[in-house]
Amino acid sequence: MGLRIDWEQLDEVIGDDPDGMVELLHEFLSDIRSKIDAIEQAVLSNDIKQVVWLAHQLKGSASNLGFIDFVEEASVIEEKGREGSLENAIIAIAHIRELFERSVQEIKAARSIFSK
Repeated sequence: MGLRIDWEQLDEVIGDDPDGMVELLHEFLSDIRSKIDAIEQAVLSNDIKQVVWLAHQLKGSASNLGFIDFVEEASVIEEKGREGSLENAIIAIAHIRELFERSVQEIKAARSIFSK
């Protein structure tokens, strides 16, 4: 099944600047990976407030680039945390990692931006 990416949103953020797209995606990749790692640590520490805060940040960053599936998964973690539950959070984090990597690969393939 293909990923849902809002290409119009992505193009609006990136514009007509392929170099800007490469730089933004590299920044996003670094930021997201550290947020995912931080969420995982917060889950392992049972720090629900931190999980909720980081999941919300993650959701916003992914939304800015139009990563629809990624946003939905981060929303699940955020909502579960708001309910006071971290049940299955590690599984959701693993899924987020996979979705993120697939999203980046799909963008690279669709936009051929990393071939320079």
